[in-house]
Amino acid sequence: MFALAQSPNLRKLSQGVNGQAEGKAEGTARLVKGDFRLETLNSAASVRNVVLDDQPYGSFNLTATTKGPVLDVKANLNLRGTALQGFGEWRLEGDYPGHGEMLVPRITVSTLHGLMPNTSKPDLPFEGFIEGKIDVNGPLKKPDQLKADVRLSTVQINANQNASPRAGTKQRDLVLRHSKPGILEATIHSIELKSAAFECT
Repeated sequence: MFALAQSPNLRKLSQGVNGQAEGKAEGTARLVKGDFRLETLNSAASVRNVVLDDQPYGSFNLTATTKGPVLDVKANLNLRGTALQGFGEWRLEGDYPGHGEMLVPRITVSTLHGLMPNTSKPDLPFEGFIEGKIDVNGPLKKPDQLKADVRLSTVQINANQNASPRAGTKQRDLVLRHSKPGILEATIHSIELKSAAFECT
């Protein structure tokens, strides 16, 4: 195990990032006409107590293991107390096509706000939470072709406890909920909102 901040190379690449990392891997591969071909792999890696710009983020564990011609990947993350699980399979042929998904349990808006790297974040005037799933599809050898479809099955935004509603309006009336799932599409180049609909309740 080692601290990320103690590695000179990692320190140059990720200023302000710290944590305790450890990992192991063993496998075989071939290089055919300049093309790297993975044959077998059994690996595990983890980073604990990740801190970015003095803000705690959490920990994650990742395993990648070959099962015949398939690379099986599993990930477990803890984002400030919220547990996320992901898994996927990519075939070890061509450009390594495959898919994966991550289940997103209920995460509060304040938790997401706290994950933003800006150290001088103002308090949000509202509260709320989201819940959903992320599907990833595409070839591992061509990251620019990877696509993530984010489906938010639950979205709720409401006034925080310190809000002062206008006359005749009660705090419980200031609630915005989804009327149908929110759908976003993300690549390494962009994030696009495909659909979303909300209603006040």
